Amino acid sequence: MSIFFRKYPVLIPVCLYSLGVISAWNIYRDDNWPSVVQVFLCFCTSFLICSITIFCSRLKSFFLSLLLFTAGFANVTWRHAVISKEDIRNILDNNPKIVTIAGKIKGQPTLKVFNETKGSKTNTSVYIEIFGVKLQDSLEYKTAQGLIFCNFPGILPDSFSDGVIVKVNGLIKRPDQPIAEELFNIPEILRAKGIWFYLKTDTLSDWEVVEKSNSWFKELPKKFISSCMSILSRGLDPDSPSTQLRYSMLLGWRTPLTDEVSRPFMLTGTMHIFAISGLHIVLITETIIALFRILRVPLNISGLITLPLTWIYSWLTGWQASAVRAAVMVSVIVAGRILKRPSNLINSLAFAAFIILLFDPFQIFLPSFQLSFLVVIGIGIFAIPIIEYSKKLLSPNPFIPSSYLPKYKLRVYKFINNLVQGIAISAAAFLIIMPMIAWYFYLVTPINFIANLFIVPLALLVIISGLGSLICSVCSNFLTELFNNSGWFFMFLIQKIIDWFTHWPYAYFYISKPTFLMVVTYYLGIILLVYLFKIKPWATPKKLAFSIIFSISWFIILAVKTSQQDLIIIPALKTGTSIICKINGHIGLIDTGSQKEASTATIPLLNALGINTIDYLVLTHGDQLHVSAAEEISKMKKIRKLYTVQNRPYSSSLAKAMTQS
Repeated sequence: MSIFFRKYPVLIPVCLYSLGVISAWNIYRDDNWPSVVQVFLCFCTSFLICSITIFCSRLKSFFLSLLLFTAGFANVTWRHAVISKEDIRNILDNNPKIVTIAGKIKGQPTLKVFNETKGSKTNTSVYIEIFGVKLQDSLEYKTAQGLIFCNFPGILPDSFSDGVIVKVNGLIKRPDQPIAEELFNIPEILRAKGIWFYLKTDTLSDWEVVEKSNSWFKELPKKFISSCMSILSRGLDPDSPSTQLRYSMLLGWRTPLTDEVSRPFMLTGTMHIFAISGLHIVLITETIIALFRILRVPLNISGLITLPLTWIYSWLTGWQASAVRAAVMVSVIVAGRILKRPSNLINSLAFAAFIILLFDPFQIFLPSFQLSFLVVIGIGIFAIPIIEYSKKLLSPNPFIPSSYLPKYKLRVYKFINNLVQGIAISAAAFLIIMPMIAWYFYLVTPINFIANLFIVPLALLVIISGLGSLICSVCSNFLTELFNNSGWFFMFLIQKIIDWFTHWPYAYFYISKPTFLMVVTYYLGIILLVYLFKIKPWATPKKLAFSIIFSISWFIILAVKTSQQDLIIIPALKTGTSIICKINGHIGLIDTGSQKEASTATIPLLNALGINTIDYLVLTHGDQLHVSAAEEISKMKKIRKLYTVQNRPYSSSLAKAMTQS
């Protein structure tokens, strides 16, 4: 094991620091916020350990490890603590209240479109950094500090943008807990962002602009995205789904990603192409460096020019967390090239993670952070060794100069190597993130392995076409439209291929949320396999492949077996009623609840319980509160038998449910 950590020395500090962060996170739960005294004690302890580490040479390694753990613990304690009397947690309690808040919008508002049976529904999410709160019975504002999450059922005007000071009236309360423990815990995600309260508004009259933002730093990203959309739509229909999805892929615009559009990408494990992440940042960085190299610009200068451009792109696309993570990692790798230091993917990744967690330790609890870093770890540990091994195995005879080989043979070798590279990366990504996808989304996507082989190259072509369009917009309208039509075609192909993959048998299926012990055991087994393969000479690639397949099969079988446990659940729906029964391997659903909660409660709960097929659907009433979600559920789940209280439907909701089911 010491050989492994000698090869990856940055892993130990990151692991120790992360362990301190996780320990503090679990201690300060359920409103158990640290006090000023606890913060003071944490920093005093860190200072004491640091002093001992400097002056005590014999136990330097031990105290240095303890210092890293304490640093992570102290960082979370300080950020979680209620230090100021003006903290929003000191002013409000757990009871909902009608308030007027004054604050500054942080980040661009996010518009989300939900497709429902009666039509589409829009919702705008806004983060507001508050500095004043006025209760309903009060005449004056109380000075307050904190970040809150705001929701508006509609589209906010463009005047409400990043940096604008606003007054908002609404109902403020703590975020709602999930209706069942199996469901995704939204309050925990908001807590990781430092958000403790949620403000609900009803109409546009609840919102008022107090002072517009005069900062060009805030306004430029919005103007940049608007200009890019105008260029990317030249020669195309701006309202075309493929055109709008190109906006999402290139600019991080989330509005086109409705539930209906994003669902096939979720089910095939290809949703990552719409996040401004490593795929975009690496391609842009390599393209810029390649252009500078063509112009004979030295590598050091190329890297120094490229790094600011990478960060500018992250800023202009809205400082998405995935883009910042990718920019940090690319900066570490490019800096290593500039300094002519030998690069190691795992060490660079660990260093990037340490920098991010130092400035924002709560990132480690966000699913996007975990999945993005796990994918790169999987590529570094599994894909790269396989690619290097295949190059040695499939390369032509090294004693014959390439100029003596037929061109078709060289092309065949290159094609096979590229194919193996794609398969290795796709397989490594699926292997390493499968338990986490099951943990957060209750989903296993075997088709992910095949889908990414087609989708990632096409996504790269969409990005390249977009870059070509933006560059050529300065000099040639013809080339701009040519690149736009090419990008539209590639995006259209992506949509058709994804829709085709979702109809494959066993392309995806839901399982119950795996236990924490199952996930930990799986990753410990992966670590052991990697260790044996790198250290022990008898651990051949064939044995390693067999062991990995066995580990994946064991995890899926155990998770599916857990999904078959008997239970009866009556979810606490806000509107309507539903009962879920799992007895002797048979699954029954008595009523479906209202259509309003189909996508937010009933269907997510069925997914979380690992239900893919409903054996018996029983509809006891014809009113909307009991059966209006049946139409939506029948699109998502296979229903074998439908029972109703009457042969003839006596309501439109029941008639639709019977027709669809």
